[in-house]
Amino acid sequence: MTTKLPHPRFSFCIIYLTILSCTIAGWAGADTPIAHFTKMAEQGNAARQYDLALFYLKGTGVPKDPEKAVYWLKKSSELGYANAQYSLALRYLKGEGVSKNDEEAVKWLQAAAEQDIPAAQSSLALRYGLGQGVEKDPEQQIYWLKRAAANGQKESLYKLAVILARSGKADAQLHVANLYYKGIGTAQNYHKAAYWYEKAATQGNPVAQYTFAVLLNNGNGVPQDYSKSAFWYEKSAKQGYAPAQLNLGGMYAMGTGVEKDIVKAYAWTYLAARQQNPTAQKNCATASQEMTTEQLDAAKSLADKLQNQITDSLNNQPASKESNNR
Repeated sequence: MTTKLPHPRFSFCIIYLTILSCTIAGWAGADTPIAHFTKMAEQGNAARQYDLALFYLKGTGVPKDPEKAVYWLKKSSELGYANAQYSLALRYLKGEGVSKNDEEAVKWLQAAAEQDIPAAQSSLALRYGLGQGVEKDPEQQIYWLKRAAANGQKESLYKLAVILARSGKADAQLHVANLYYKGIGTAQNYHKAAYWYEKAATQGNPVAQYTFAVLLNNGNGVPQDYSKSAFWYEKSAKQGYAPAQLNLGGMYAMGTGVEKDIVKAYAWTYLAARQQNPTAQKNCATASQEMTTEQLDAAKSLADKLQNQITDSLNNQPASKESNNR
């Protein structure tokens, strides 16, 4: 009788299962990952102490045990491991595995923040702002928000902008308006964006005046109001802001929010074109084909007059106003 040989693939499976069984048997006799991490942690390895703490916090491979987690977080933190310091601070803030203690939380937040952990810097700023576990200190709050924002924490950038905006700084008000408009560090909110744009616009910031005018023109975050939009475009345009000059020229050309006036339309657009605004340059080229020589001469004469007024106004702007807008 001829003996039938097993299929080659079947033979490979048998060999693979045999090797796998031997490997598993080897693993069974070796230290478990937890035992290995524990051994290294006990030898003073700060990184493994932190990892072991996370195992106990999450119940990964071991029963969940917040107290043991805190034990290893303390060990790691005392060796200067920044992530452990931040995690330990959170445990003290929450009272997880240890009694709630705001002062201890601030101590470890400070340690982690000084090692440039952005979340720790943001949280520490909050403690200084609230006076939680530390004496209230607005300067320290701003300092740590700046550090966190510099490390890419968008939420801290938003919080910092709001603090500075509330203090009345026009540039900060413009910045927080932009954050609301774009939804950076906070939820997008056109209504709040408009609020802060108007605040900065009232203080004379030309970019805020222009952007607030755009919102009014489109009805974003505020009721649509062409007349009010033209008012703020003109405020910005008279400070030499080319995009506002272009849009104001467009409103005069269409008679939107102002009485239609082709000479004024060209004059304001021409001022923007002089600043190398490509759209303004194209509009001027098109309009010049449709205007009489007298209209063009009048428009360019008006543009010169407006430019002189703008230059005089900027040259005579009080230094105190400039500093307020920074």
